[in-house]
Amino acid sequence: MSRMPAARDSASRRPPAAPRYTVVAGSPAHVPGIVACHAAAFPDQFMTLLGREFLAGYYRFYLSAPGAINCVAVGPDGTVLGFVSGGAPELRERFTREQVPRHAVPILLRAARDPRVRARLAVHARAALLGLGRRLGLKVPTPDEPPMDPPGTWSSLLSIAVRPDAGGQGIGSALMEAFRRASAQRGFRWMHLSVHNDNPAAIGLYRSSGWQVLLVTPGGTYFRRAVGA
Repeated sequence: MSRMPAARDSASRRPPAAPRYTVVAGSPAHVPGIVACHAAAFPDQFMTLLGREFLAGYYRFYLSAPGAINCVAVGPDGTVLGFVSGGAPELRERFTREQVPRHAVPILLRAARDPRVRARLAVHARAALLGLGRRLGLKVPTPDEPPMDPPGTWSSLLSIAVRPDAGGQGIGSALMEAFRRASAQRGFRWMHLSVHNDNPAAIGLYRSSGWQVLLVTPGGTYFRRAVGA
């Protein structure tokens, strides 16, 4: 007598496997996990080089700012495995204006020690000066910038990361979808993001997730996606 039917019956009675992660709305309680995830995913990225205190201040701002979108993938034990952060595009300027001065001294100290920080700060300083010149009506070089949708119609995806030891589970795609749904709930019609050209994995993720390339510059690639797509 074959025992195969009994084996199948036993397998059918097994409880389903526990989910490996859950995507939830981010909260200030997730800041330490988000900072650790960011640092692990982007060890040489500019904000990581500015230190964990800066990262904590950055994400604490976005996790408490009206108009921000934050979603976190957590494991069964509550560990942050990945996150996505962004929201209304004007928040970035507000963070720079209100929060960056508080970190000025640590940033300058790190710039004195690390040439990578100095180089990146030079890029930001030049962009700020050019922007000031344009506001004053001066003739200054025009940067390569993609066409933008009308204010209030689009959200900006600023950061998305997955811990290196949590890859291969579809976390990145799940976070993308969570950001899309949250953007739709807030009434946005479009989403925008940019990525450095030396990050082919991210560029591939965005292309496979329905994002369309708006512009490719030496500094990065700009994407746009309809919230309903």
